Amino acid sequence: MFKMRKYEMLGFFIIPLISALLLLIFWLIPSNFIIDGIRPTTNSLWQVGKLMFISVLIYSVIEYFIFGREFDNFLFSKAATLFIAPIVFMLSSYVIDILLGGASFNNHLICYILGLALGQYISYYILRVGYNFKLMNAYALFGIVLMMGLYISFGRIVDTFQNPIYRPMEQYQEHIRYQQELMDLI
Repeated sequence: MFKMRKYEMLGFFIIPLISALLLLIFWLIPSNFIIDGIRPTTNSLWQVGKLMFISVLIYSVIEYFIFGREFDNFLFSKAATLFIAPIVFMLSSYVIDILLGGASFNNHLICYILGLALGQYISYYILRVGYNFKLMNAYALFGIVLMMGLYISFGRIVDTFQNPIYRPMEQYQEHIRYQQELMDLI
């Protein structure tokens, strides 16, 4: 139990370091299909939430090999952190930005810390109390895979605008140019 508490508290400090390290790695690695799905491509709050999600996921895998196999509800507790931390970060950032009338790095940093602290605490609480119900780990795994799929698809489709869904607009614009050239010839 002491080991679990120690690593849950350490996670509050290690997860931001993992985020910073991931940003450095993303800047160094050239663009490819997998990296573009998990790399933050804009400065939006959603992208920082995606980075937080991936950082918590990496730290959760590390925790699993250190002490997680001792707890039946480990996956469920980490899923709580994976969902709660980015959601609290994004919602509190939007609320503070609206209340203050503008976005600032300091506000978002405070919201990042708040979301991470709340997520880690809830994860610790679930592990400590030992909530356990049938299929909870299956639901958690399904949710993690679903969230990861949403983040990757968002990173691949919306941020790059290279998806085939946008190509008809390019073809339409070329068609308009062709029509204009024809009209100029007449």
